[in-house]
Amino acid sequence: MRVRLRLQLNDLLRAAGAGGAGAIWGLGLARLLAEVGFCSLLYVSPLAVAGVSVACAAIALALWLFSRPRAPTPTLPLTLPLPYVTGIVPSPLAGCVLLVGGAVLVLLLAWEDRARWLPPAVLGLVTFALYLRTLLLSVGVADTFEFQVVVPLLRVAHPTGYPLYVLLGKLFTLLPLGNVAWRVNLASAVFATAAVLVLYAIILRLTGRWLPALLAALALAFSFTFWSQAIVAEVYALHNLLVAIILWLLLGRPEARRWQATFFLVGLSLTNHLTTALLLPAVALALLWDRPRLSLKDWLVAGGLLLLGLSVYLFIPLRWPALNQGEWMSPRDFFVYISGGQFHGALRLDGWRDPVRWGIVGRLLREPFGWIGLGLAPVGVVRLAVRHRRTLALTGVTFLAFVLYGLDYYVPDISVFLLPAHLILALWIGAGIAYLIDLFSTIAQVRCLSLFIASLFIVHCFSRIWLNLPLVDQSHNRGGYAWGQYVLSLPLALDSAVLADPGKFAPLYYLQQIEGVRPDLDLILLGSEELYQAELAARLGMGQTVYLARYLPHLEGLHLRSLGPLVEARNLAFAKNQVSDGAGVRFGETIRLLDVEASADPLGRALYHLTLYWQAEARVDGDFVVYLRLVDAEGQVRWESEGTRPVGGLYPTNAWPVGAVVSDYHEVSFPPHLPPGEYELEVGLFPPFSDVGLGRCPEPRPEPVEGPVEEVDGGATVWLALETLEVPPPLGPLPPLPHARRYCFAGGAWLTGYNLAEEVAAGAP
Repeated sequence: MRVRLRLQLNDLLRAAGAGGAGAIWGLGLARLLAEVGFCSLLYVSPLAVAGVSVACAAIALALWLFSRPRAPTPTLPLTLPLPYVTGIVPSPLAGCVLLVGGAVLVLLLAWEDRARWLPPAVLGLVTFALYLRTLLLSVGVADTFEFQVVVPLLRVAHPTGYPLYVLLGKLFTLLPLGNVAWRVNLASAVFATAAVLVLYAIILRLTGRWLPALLAALALAFSFTFWSQAIVAEVYALHNLLVAIILWLLLGRPEARRWQATFFLVGLSLTNHLTTALLLPAVALALLWDRPRLSLKDWLVAGGLLLLGLSVYLFIPLRWPALNQGEWMSPRDFFVYISGGQFHGALRLDGWRDPVRWGIVGRLLREPFGWIGLGLAPVGVVRLAVRHRRTLALTGVTFLAFVLYGLDYYVPDISVFLLPAHLILALWIGAGIAYLIDLFSTIAQVRCLSLFIASLFIVHCFSRIWLNLPLVDQSHNRGGYAWGQYVLSLPLALDSAVLADPGKFAPLYYLQQIEGVRPDLDLILLGSEELYQAELAARLGMGQTVYLARYLPHLEGLHLRSLGPLVEARNLAFAKNQVSDGAGVRFGETIRLLDVEASADPLGRALYHLTLYWQAEARVDGDFVVYLRLVDAEGQVRWESEGTRPVGGLYPTNAWPVGAVVSDYHEVSFPPHLPPGEYELEVGLFPPFSDVGLGRCPEPRPEPVEGPVEEVDGGATVWLALETLEVPPPLGPLPPLPHARRYCFAGGAWLTGYNLAEEVAAGAP
């Protein structure tokens, strides 16, 4: 009788726990629905909130009743939204992650014995979906831009060439999806997702439990550095995939085929990234540990497969003549190229003695998993030391090799070189979680502590998503591509040259090389201002038209004008017949605004292209900057630009030749807080660091003159109204503001965030 009563009491307690967990999940759902504006009734009506909570509690109770017998607490993950419900984590994105994560974990716990394929399937789908959601949509910068051009054209990348990545990436460019740059970026998302799944397989084989494998793989997948490399065209996602597969092979049984596959993948991985050599100590240790009894034929096959993998390097010398006017690469040049000879100076073998390096590397090892993860990793090391010493030895040697390399290699982006060490830390963390679950299931005295630590890490894993997603998200990064499209649509002179900085060069070169736009242009990227000055002088001396897409000092004696965002430079003055002489409005005594051209963006972006035509009627002694502002119908200033010197900041007013017409381009971008409607665009000329501008001087005329606007009676005015601009409503969701804040006013309007500028111009609102 007592046993039966105890069982009934336990069942009642479990049922109450299931219902309570469902109620917490329901409260989180109600808050999220209210905050995203889906149902405002949930914000003002406690009864509606209670209804949602009770309904979710009933569903959770039913799920518990129909779960497999003796299931301890299958609905416990439904309590994960508790930090969101209580306001500890106020972000709606965090609430969404906790709600979805809790529900998915409950379903996985309920189906764990019926569909073992479900956890890795969910892991792969969630990981790939978030990578796809945050993927860079267009052209990147630096190495990303280079690979987006090199891969489609099967060119040779910078040393060490990365031929494996180039060849595999080429396959993705054949997909009939998106633009070519997006397809190359997509390759990294696929490689990174596969690496996460291989890590899951390794931990599952070591621990026999899917939950630790799932959590540790999620922690790595959404760590900042790993995620950032999964959404752009880079070699590190493929590198970590190959490292994970090699570790999976090394940790398996010492069979002949497994060793042959290991040798092949080591050779193949070296053709993607040279730091694969840091796996060789683990390979050597595994050979000494296992002492595999392979026949001579097996060893010869393994050696042949190693060379077969390395043979991918032949792509570089075979492709070299087609890219270098038929010139073949010498064996010495080939060796220097694939060994990265130009980077050897950054490798200092005594770097491990520098305490500053230890601080940097230590921080980079802590950041992906936080202190909770670093606390679980030693637990996993202890577990491996007791049950899997060979695994601990192989992973420990690999971890130390990559950490020492990070200490000794002095480059700014050392974090990406430590990603294999992050992978091994995740493996150890998975082993640590499995050990805590074992304690939870066997030792009653530590159940609460183990459950608490495991719950903390679950929330910590999910927190990587809502904390890092806004930081790594590249899905709205289209600016460079659209800028390049607009520039190349302008009437640039035939066979002209464009001197550009790296940020401007990338989209122009991509559009020219990949999409075939304006192949006649010479796009030039150089390494110093001195080289740019020499190139500019040489090309102007040959009579070639030159445009500047970068800041360049010391342009004295040259005549400049804007052509869209580019600046055309000439030795001779430009023609004066661009606009009608005598028209316009005078600022001060010497500067006249002759005409204005304002047009909406042809690519549909929320901006206007504005060109002002100035003329110096006499020598200008002052250096004046141009300010623009938008004024609403009530006369309130709603936006004001930062002051810029004319012609892209390159042509100060005191350098203007008398009588010459100076075209001055400005991009008028609407701030996201600006309500839709009509605004007057106004212009003013001001001395730097002054709020007292040049007065607009009225002057009598014998007959009406066509100008930007009519003059105001009586005295000088600073601002001149140019055009009436229409601000359209936003096409998509507004970008988040720097400071998030959730508050609902009595009228039903939500405050989602605010922004406080660090610097404000004198007199600005």
